[in-house]
Amino acid sequence: MCGRCGEFSVRNFGFRGASLEDFTVARCPWPGQPASYVTYRVLIAIYQCSWNVLIPFWWNNNKFFTDHTEQTNRWKWFIYISNWSFTILSLYFVMAALSNFYHQIKSHCKCSHGCGSKEDEMLYADSFPISQDSIVMNEKRKSAEAAADQPSTMMRQISSVSDDKLIRKNRRIYYSYQTALPWYFKLTWVLQSCAFSLVLLITIMFWIIEFNPDVTDVTVCNVHVHGVALFLIVLDCFLTASPVRFFHFVYPTFVVIGYSIFTYAYNRCGGLNEYGDTHLYKDWVDWTDMETKSCIVAVCATFVAVPIAHALHCILCLIRKRMFRCYEKKYIL
Repeated sequence: MCGRCGEFSVRNFGFRGASLEDFTVARCPWPGQPASYVTYRVLIAIYQCSWNVLIPFWWNNNKFFTDHTEQTNRWKWFIYISNWSFTILSLYFVMAALSNFYHQIKSHCKCSHGCGSKEDEMLYADSFPISQDSIVMNEKRKSAEAAADQPSTMMRQISSVSDDKLIRKNRRIYYSYQTALPWYFKLTWVLQSCAFSLVLLITIMFWIIEFNPDVTDVTVCNVHVHGVALFLIVLDCFLTASPVRFFHFVYPTFVVIGYSIFTYAYNRCGGLNEYGDTHLYKDWVDWTDMETKSCIVAVCATFVAVPIAHALHCILCLIRKRMFRCYEKKYIL
């Protein structure tokens, strides 16, 4: 959220208002942070990248996928948007791991050379597991105690103070010396927005529209692309503290626009699927024989389906926030 401007401020197309704490500390109260959080980031990146290498390698192996024709080329694995989203998910996990690892190394190196000043303490305050909701609850508790003997009007004023104002007040204390969000965390944020929205949308479309139990084989590879990937990104949403902004739906929208342009150019240049047919998604994407319908599908996916998928991401973020706020309220008070 962007302070006074609200969630639907034009500023929220960008990255202002986020702190390093949002990207370097787990949302849940893990022991051993920040080392345990960096370990989680590295392990999930290794797991995802391993499958991202194995699946294209196994793609034309009928033990894992439907038996293809002799025209199969392994590079055609990349002509499907499911595999684009799977690759973006891998890029997100890798970028998150590298960003956190680099940030922690930089923080420890800075402190090892004399992190004794107030500026340095504030600059690296994000290395400690202090969540925004913890700040809110502590502030409200202190305010309530200070006003215990005051008139009821004072209590009503305290209860009407918004969480965002309390967060901003504490950030001015804890992060007054903090620099702007580094570019690598901004890139991580963009990749997360793209990965969640695309993986969620494509998983739903695959099992409802594309999957045919009489033709499609359920294999370990397509289950990972259209099932495990969604589980990983939802798990990551609840374990981490990365913020979600509704206006960031523009980033997965750009990916879908890019894929639509790619499929159009691919068909126009004579590109075929692995079976030698012109369609990439039967009855849905075929710029050779169904140009009008393919255009309608592209427009609906870009300007309707993607914003809805990203809105679901925002709803999950609110559920996460509410869950841990209830936990921290019980823990702190």
